[in-house]
Amino acid sequence: MAPPAKDLLLRSFRAAVDAADPARLVASALRTGGDSVMLDAPGVRAIMPLSSRCGIHIVGAGKAGRAMGEASLSALGKHVAGGVIAVPHGAEGRSGPLRFVEAGHPVPDVWSLAAAREILSLLERARKGDLVIALVSGGGSAMLSAPVGGITAEEKAETSRLLLRAGADIASFNTVRKHLSEVKGGLLARAAQPATVWSLLLSDVPGDDPSVIASGPFSPDPTTYADAIGVLER
Repeated sequence: MAPPAKDLLLRSFRAAVDAADPARLVASALRTGGDSVMLDAPGVRAIMPLSSRCGIHIVGAGKAGRAMGEASLSALGKHVAGGVIAVPHGAEGRSGPLRFVEAGHPVPDVWSLAAAREILSLLERARKGDLVIALVSGGGSAMLSAPVGGITAEEKAETSRLLLRAGADIASFNTVRKHLSEVKGGLLARAAQPATVWSLLLSDVPGDDPSVIASGPFSPDPTTYADAIGVLER
């Protein structure tokens, strides 16, 4: 006998939620073995030797940041040298060497600015041979705010408010934000050079484009200033 429609819907819903559980996904992707750390995620596999002279640093931002960060720490244990993850207000705290710092969402605030500066500073100190684990999820764009020169934090926040009010889709929204930022559009990955960067992305955008998720702080940016201006003109 077929299950009642309500039971079927509830089971389907729970299965969907379980499939997207941030902690479970990260735990299944990262592990250590012998003298190496391994990444095994959909579409990508990588391995990196561990050395006493090098460290693993965990950074990131997003609404799933706390769950992703704690799962990474559980998987990598004593090999983690430290890290900073921007999380929503109320989720801040500390877990071993990993700090969770509060930041604003959906509109960036002064905490978003402080979080971006702290993460940028950590990445700029990374050395060759270090491994940076970047954990990015929805909401990360607002939680990392570092306006380019000539633009104030309040002006950037007001731009976000206006785009939200105008009903801009997430891709258009982030096209503008990337061109007003010193950390989005792959700029955090650039700051981490010459360290190795592994990015784990939890998508909340149509098409799962890495450059759109949280404005792609660790992903190449295919958009241009002309694209950003076009969004504003619409």
